[in-house]
Amino acid sequence: MSESKTESLLYANHLTAYPGYSASFAELTEVLVSRGGIYLPEMIEFGEKDGYKQIPFDPENIDRLSRKWSDQPNSPGWTLVRNKPVQVIVKFSRYLLDFESFSIHVQSDHFRTPKDIDEFVSINKECYSILRTAYGFIRLPEMVKTYRSSLGNVRLGIDLKRAIPDVYWATFLGPEYVEMFGRNKLLSVPCNKVEELHDGGVLLVLTPSPLDYVKDAEGFDRLRQRVKEHLGIEAFDNGDRAMTRRIPKFRYVDETRSSTTHIPSEEWKGDYLSQVDRDEWRVWLQNNRTLAIAFAQESSVEPSKLDFSPESLGTLDNYIQKLREAGVKPTVDFVMKVAAYVSQILINEKHANWSFAESETIPSLSLGEIHFSPLSRAEKAIFEGERFDLWFRFLVDELIPKVKTSNSGLKSQQYFH
Repeated sequence: MSESKTESLLYANHLTAYPGYSASFAELTEVLVSRGGIYLPEMIEFGEKDGYKQIPFDPENIDRLSRKWSDQPNSPGWTLVRNKPVQVIVKFSRYLLDFESFSIHVQSDHFRTPKDIDEFVSINKECYSILRTAYGFIRLPEMVKTYRSSLGNVRLGIDLKRAIPDVYWATFLGPEYVEMFGRNKLLSVPCNKVEELHDGGVLLVLTPSPLDYVKDAEGFDRLRQRVKEHLGIEAFDNGDRAMTRRIPKFRYVDETRSSTTHIPSEEWKGDYLSQVDRDEWRVWLQNNRTLAIAFAQESSVEPSKLDFSPESLGTLDNYIQKLREAGVKPTVDFVMKVAAYVSQILINEKHANWSFAESETIPSLSLGEIHFSPLSRAEKAIFEGERFDLWFRFLVDELIPKVKTSNSGLKSQQYFH
C-alpha cells in the first residue's frame, strides 16, 4: 500500500524460516492488541487476491482473519494500519522464499521517552519469540548504507544466505548466529546493551535511543563498525556480491522449503530450464507474482526504480549488465526471479496469459496466437547480454500489431523467444 504520510518511520523487521509463520497471524496481532494505544490497528488492507480491499479492524474478528490468512498461502501479504495520533504500519509479508518477513513501522517522532522506546523493543521481543526470528532489526531508513562497488553505488538489499546486511540500532540474532559467532564474543560486543533471549539468541542495542543517529550519524556509524569488527567483518555484506561471506546453518530452511516452491540458490549450470519438471514449473507459475515482488524489494536496485513499468526494464538491463561486467555468477534463484519480474510486466501491461500445453517444455506467456517465453529471454539477457527493453518494444510495437493485421484469419501459433 502507499503510505499516506511522509513522516519518518522507525522500522522493525523480522526474517524467519519458521514453518509455523503462516499460522502466527492471530498470535502476532494479539501482541499489538494487548498493548492498545497506537498499536491497536484501525484498518486492515488485504492482499492482491482480495483486490487490496480495506476494512475497519475489529479485534473480535482476529480468529476469522487468522483462518482467512492461513487459507491464502499464496497471498503476498496483508497490512494493518493506524494513522492517528501517529502512523503505525504492520506488514505480514509472504514471499514463499527462504525467509518470510514481518515488520512494524512507527512514526519516529513517537519515540521521545525511554518508556516509548522500551515498549517498542518489548513488542519486538515478543514477536521474535513467536516468529523464531533468524535475523531482525530496528532502524531508521537513513541507517541503510550505500556502498561503492564494482556495480556503482549499491544500496544493500537483504539476502541472509549471502551475508548479514548490517548492524542497526537494535539487531536480533537468532541461535544460529550465536552458534556461528560464539556466545562469549556476542556477549562482549561493545555497545549500549547486550541481552540474551529466551531461545539462545541475542539482542544488540547500540545506543539508548534510535534517534541518537539523527544527532550524531558519524559517531553512530563508528560504533556499529566497531561492533562488526568485533564479530568479524567477513560476516557482513559490503556490497560486493562476488565475495563469499560467512553465514550460519539456518534453522528450518531445509525442512520448510522441501514442502514448498523455493528454487535453490545454487549456481546456474547448463541448460537448467529443460531439466525442471512440469510440477516444479506449475509451482513457479503459482508463485510468480510473489517471486517478482521479492526480486524488486531484495535487489540492490532502488525499489522505486523496479516499479513493474515497461520503463523499469531499462533499469533491469543496466543492472544485469553491471553484474556481467563484475563477473558475478548468477544463481538459479536469481534467474527465476528476474523471469518472474519480466512476466509480471507483460501480464500487467498486455494482459498476457500463461500457457503450458503438454507439448511445451517450459511455460510461456500468450497473447492470442503469439507465445513468448520470459524464462528463455531471461537466460539470453543474463548470459548473452541481450536487452529486455528492446525485446519488449519489438514485441509490443512490431510483432503483436503485425500478427494481428496479417494473420487475423490464421490459427497457427507463433513462438517468440
